[in-house]
Order: sequence, then structure tokens, then C-alpha cells
Amino acid sequence: MRITEKTWVEYIDRLSRLNEEAGQKMADYITSHGTQDVDRLIAYADALVQKYGEGTAELACQMYDAVAQASGVTVPPAEPAAPADYGETAKMVNATKQSPPQLQGGVSRLVKRAGADTTLKNAIRDGAEWAWVPHGDTCPFCLTLASRGWQKASAKALKGGHAEHIHAHCNCEYAIRFDSNTTVAGYDPDKYLEQYNAAGGDINAMRRAQYAENRDVINAQKRAAYAARKERNGPMDVLDEYVRSKTPGQGTITFDEGYSRAHHADEIKTAQWLHDTLGGDIVLLQENLGGAKKPDYIWRGKFWELKNITSDKAADSAIRGALKQIAETPGGVILDCGENEIEISALQAVIDARISRSGKFPVDVLVLHRKELLAALRYKK
Repeated sequence: MRITEKTWVEYIDRLSRLNEEAGQKMADYITSHGTQDVDRLIAYADALVQKYGEGTAELACQMYDAVAQASGVTVPPAEPAAPADYGETAKMVNATKQSPPQLQGGVSRLVKRAGADTTLKNAIRDGAEWAWVPHGDTCPFCLTLASRGWQKASAKALKGGHAEHIHAHCNCEYAIRFDSNTTVAGYDPDKYLEQYNAAGGDINAMRRAQYAENRDVINAQKRAAYAARKERNGPMDVLDEYVRSKTPGQGTITFDEGYSRAHHADEIKTAQWLHDTLGGDIVLLQENLGGAKKPDYIWRGKFWELKNITSDKAADSAIRGALKQIAETPGGVILDCGENEIEISALQAVIDARISRSGKFPVDVLVLHRKELLAALRYKK
């Protein structure tokens, strides 16, 4: 029996859609909520792994049963493998939470693994054979595994009870057979073995050769990924949001007990500007409390810090200090450029760089120039 290319590609595409959709939902969650609340992050990742992992396991069962029936063998219906449990998902999240792309890939990997586990464990149960069938832009490691051909299924293929070498962004999959006459269209282990031997059995040499052959395409993909990542991680322009939601003159301005008005003329002037231009309740906070430096304001229920700067470079240390002061209940940072000449693109580049290094929570940055709101940038983590 020969599993046709059409049948195999349809199967691969259906599995791939589940893997990718789960990863994308994880990425969307991070964009909306950040990664600060680790408990919620783990719970969401676990829900995705359970839901989509059950989907890939079911698809693997359907393919397994279809191959068994077409081969004329009598075996029990395939049993779906359990997706990764909460503890394993939590371990993955804690290991990757500082890198959203890796966390997204981690979810996809665990979803993909549930399907691979299903195929392997049923093959072991029934004494079937398996092969690792490459698909798409296959990495040298997967080509090396594919070069080994059909193998008797055994527990040696499992590590810790799971299929090995499963990674994200890979459409290679396990195929199974019950007799030596069955194969998958296009699967050519001899060809893969030739490639492996031509590289002297050196996977790294295969990687270098593959890169040299596809250098332009790979570099273009890297540039596109970098641009997409930069756009995704960059700030949102929320100037229109601030303009639309402004309520000039509404709200109150109050002062913390013991506030020294004589020493905070700039803070008071800016508070008045906020009140007259954007509106909202504003509390000017006493500078120190028990030795801890406080932010300048509570505005609209959150902490805000005012920093006066004379150049775009000065924004680096200003943002760094401000983030520490508003961390408890972050609202944002107000950068007042005064009458100084400022190039907004250069200033934003400095702000972007500092927040990428020090930002640990969502924050808005308002840029004032000559008492006009020049920019409003929203950074999400």
C-alpha cells in the first residue's frame, strides 16, 4: 500500500493548523496581557495545550486507524495520548516566559507532541513500524532521522514517556505501517542517507551547506521576522486615544499631606496642564515616604512620574528611574522637553531601547514639547 501524497499532505496540514493556531493564540494573549501574571499565563498555556493537544491526538488516531484498515490488519482502535500535564506546561512557561516567541513555540511543540505520542504509543502496542517523514523546509537533524528508514516501534523511541526530537516550526511527522509493502509517497530514506554521508555524517556540515544553498531566502526570512517582531514589540501610537478621551478641566488637583509646594514648581505646573488639557483627578505625592522615593502623581488612579529632559539621550536615564518609581501601580511617564529642540524619531528610539531592557509592565509615555502633547506611546509587556 502507498499512502498518496495528497492524503499525507492533507494530514500534515491539518496537524500543522492546530499547532500553529495554538501558538498564535498564545502570542495574542501575551500581546494583550503581557507575561507578568505567571499564574494566569500558565493557566492559559495549559488550556491551549489541553484543547489543541487533544485535537492532534485525535487526528493521529484517525490516521492510524485508516492505515490499519487499509492494510487489512485487525488491531484495537488507536488510543489518544494525553497532552502534557499542568506541571510540564508550567515548567515550559517558566523556562520561556522572558521570550514570547519561545513561549509561543513551546505551546506549539507540546501540542504537536501529543499527536506524535499517539502514533508512537499505538505503534508500540501493536508491533508496527514507524518512519520519520520530512515535509517542507526540513532541518538537517530531521533529515538525519528520516535517513534511518522504517524501524520497529519500541519504547526506545520514547524518552520520559514521550516522543523525542519534537520541535516547533516543523511539519515532519511519524508515519506507521504494518507490513513492508506500505510506504508514504515521496519518502526516500536512501536519498536522505546520501545527503548525510555527503556531509561526512556531520549534521553541522549539513546545516552549513543548507544555509549556503538557501542563504538569500533564509536571510530574507530573518529580516521579515525581525521586522515583524520589531513592529509587534514596538509601542502603539495612542495620541488619538488621549485626545478623544480628554475631559479638559474636569476632576480635582489635590496634594499629599506634607507636600512641599515651594520645591515642586515644575510638578505643579505639569499637574495643572494635565488637568486643563486632559482632565482627571490628580494627586501630587510627597516625594519621600520612609526613605522610598515616590512617583510624582496619581493620575486617573495610577502612578505617573514627570521627567524634564533637555535632549533625546537624556531620556534613557529618565525612563530607567521613572519605571522604578511607578512600578507598584504603573500608569506612565511624562517626558517634558520644555523649549528644547527634540527630534521625536530619535527620542522614541531611545525610549524603545530603554523599555526593551528595563520594562517589566505595560506603560504609557507622554512626550510634552512647549506644553503641547507631542506623542503618546503605549508599551506592552
